[in-house]
Amino acid sequence: MTTILRAACAASMFVLPALAQDFLLYKFEGGCTNEVVNYAPQGAAIGNGVLETTSVSYYVPSLYGNALAGAQVSMSGHYTQVRTGWHPGANPVTGDFTLATYLKQRTAPVVPSHLFGCPTGLRMATGGSFGTGLVVQGLMANGTWAVLNADLQTPAQNAWVHLAVVVNANAGLVSWYIDGVLVEQDSGFVGGVDTGTSTGECFVGSGGQGAGSVYDLDEFLVSTRIYTPAEIAQLASGTRAGKGLYTSGTVTECGTGQLTFDSTGGRPYLGNASFALSSTTPAPAVHLLAIGFSRCSFGGGTGSLPLSIGVVLPMLNGCTLLADPELLLTGASLGGTATFPIAIPAGAPMGASLFAQALALDATTGAPAMSFGLALGVGY
Repeated sequence: MTTILRAACAASMFVLPALAQDFLLYKFEGGCTNEVVNYAPQGAAIGNGVLETTSVSYYVPSLYGNALAGAQVSMSGHYTQVRTGWHPGANPVTGDFTLATYLKQRTAPVVPSHLFGCPTGLRMATGGSFGTGLVVQGLMANGTWAVLNADLQTPAQNAWVHLAVVVNANAGLVSWYIDGVLVEQDSGFVGGVDTGTSTGECFVGSGGQGAGSVYDLDEFLVSTRIYTPAEIAQLASGTRAGKGLYTSGTVTECGTGQLTFDSTGGRPYLGNASFALSSTTPAPAVHLLAIGFSRCSFGGGTGSLPLSIGVVLPMLNGCTLLADPELLLTGASLGGTATFPIAIPAGAPMGASLFAQALALDATTGAPAMSFGLALGVGY
C-alpha cells in the first residue's frame, strides 16, 4: 500500500536573514505526524520540514534514536524524503558552508542516489556513474563540482558513517571528513558557495525528482559558517544540541490570553547548568509547564497525541495537548517571564529528546493561553 504524508499546505517561500550559523538541523526523532522538527538556531527562518513517503516504514533505529529511512530501491516513485522549505535559488547562500550527516546504506546504489538536493542545481549524490565517493553539484561559486574521491559506500554498508563537507570561501578550500577525520582537501574554490543557480525546493532523502536515496540519514545539518576540525570530530561522536517549535498540525496557539514560550541560557548541550524554559505573559499569570519524552503519546503509551483537551477542560476549548505531561512544573509572573531552570546534566543521554508545552492563566481574568510545543535535542 502506498502511503503519502503531506502538509495541509505547502511551505511558503521565505527570505533568508543574514545567517551566521546553522539553519537546517533534522534529528528525525520519529514524530507521529508529517512534521519534521528543525532544531537549528536559524530554523525559524525556514520552518519545519514536511515528510513525504511512499513507504510504510519511514523511520528506522539509529545511533541516537531514530533516522530517516532510505528507499529500498533507487528508482522513480520510491522515496522517503523531507521537503525542507528552503529554495536555494530564490534565497541563495553564498560564501562559507558546512553540511554534515550520519548515513548508512540500505541497498547498494546502482544508479546515482541523491542524499540531498533540488530538482536542478544543488544536488548531492553517490553511486552509479558517480562511483563510490560523493559528488555535490550546483554548490560552488566557480561552477565546478565538489567531489569526494574516497570510498564512502564500503564503510556505510554495515555501519553508520558520519560525513561532513566544509567550504572555506577565503581560503578557497573544500574539506571532506569521514567519521570526523579529514580525508581529502581540494583547493581552487575562492568565493566558496553560491546556490543561486538552483531551482525549486531542496529535499533531504532525495534530489526532488521522485527517486529516493538508498541511504538512511540522521542528524542532518546545514550551516553558513565554517565548522572547525574539532567541531566536526564532535559531530561525528554524538549529536548537535538544538531546539525547535512544533505544532503537530495545530493551526494556531489557543486561548484568549497571550503567551510566549521559549528557552534561555543557550542550547540544551550536555553540562549546560544555565538552561531554562521561559513562559512570558503581558499580565500577571499562573504558569504550568508540561515536559515529557514524547510528542506522540502520553500515559506510558495509553493515549495518543496530539489530543484535544477542550472536552475534558471546557475552558481550554480549541486547545491541543502536544507533549506528554510526565513532569508538571508551576510558576507565576507579575506580568513578564516565569523562568523554569532545567539544568542539562553532563551525563545526560546523548541524543535524548524532550518535548514541552506551556499553559498560562491570566491572574485577573482567568483567560487561558496555551503554546505550541517546544522540542529539545540534547547533545554537544
